[in-house]
Amino acid sequence: NHLRRVSPPASPASPASPALLFGDESRVGLKTELGRLITLCGIKPIGIMQWKRENFYLYGLVEPLTGEYYIWEFSHLNTACFNIFLEQFAATYPSIR
Repeated sequence: NHLRRVSPPASPASPASPALLFGDESRVGLKTELGRLITLCGIKPIGIMQWKRENFYLYGLVEPLTGEYYIWEFSHLNTACFNIFLEQFAATYPSIR
């Protein structure tokens, strides 16, 4: 499964049609492995280092006047994930077109 909801579902008190939405996506993650080699002074270490990275992407929309937000977490930043995000948003807010 490559998605997970971060924001709460729309409540009945939520505005039916926000006037303006701003959107963005961002990568969140770590570069987890650091390494050191001991060598003589002036000699550069020789070795292969493979960085292990763990990250995920957040896709989000916010209505700046009310602060209402809609955020989903995805494993990739690509067209397929963005289309799923838009479909989920449209299902949550059917009155916004």
